[in-house]
Amino acid sequence: ALFNPPESIILQNKSFMSLVYALYLTDQFFTKPDRDIIERYLAPSYFENDFSALDDGLYIQKEIWGREGRHVQVVQKRGDTSELYMVMYQDFIQQKRFTHTVDCGVKDGFLTLSCFMLGDQASAVGCRFSPEEIAGTEAYFVPLLIE
Repeated sequence: ALFNPPESIILQNKSFMSLVYALYLTDQFFTKPDRDIIERYLAPSYFENDFSALDDGLYIQKEIWGREGRHVQVVQKRGDTSELYMVMYQDFIQQKRFTHTVDCGVKDGFLTLSCFMLGDQASAVGCRFSPEEIAGTEAYFVPLLIE
């Protein structure tokens, strides 16, 4: 059996992305190569306490302990707002539409790619398809093929 090590709870907490992004913004913590990777692959991410200071617009709201897209949603920020539960926010990045054949026919929707790590090595890539802009618990798993 394969178990996550106890320290993996740090990476499973979605606010870890907010911490990395906050440290990236300080321009003092990461090396230039690390900063380049963060800029390319991490959507701007914010703690719930920072949300009221952000510009109005579309954001992704995620529960910090959510799994498999549960309770992830696109939210429209207008003015000062406050949340009563622990969430984090990311800039909403419009995805390209994708057509995929599923069990009930052909659907139009969006792909979500995920990368998994074992220790310090990338171990797997996963893909989910959903007619919704955010892949939730009902998303389809998509097989990936390397030619």
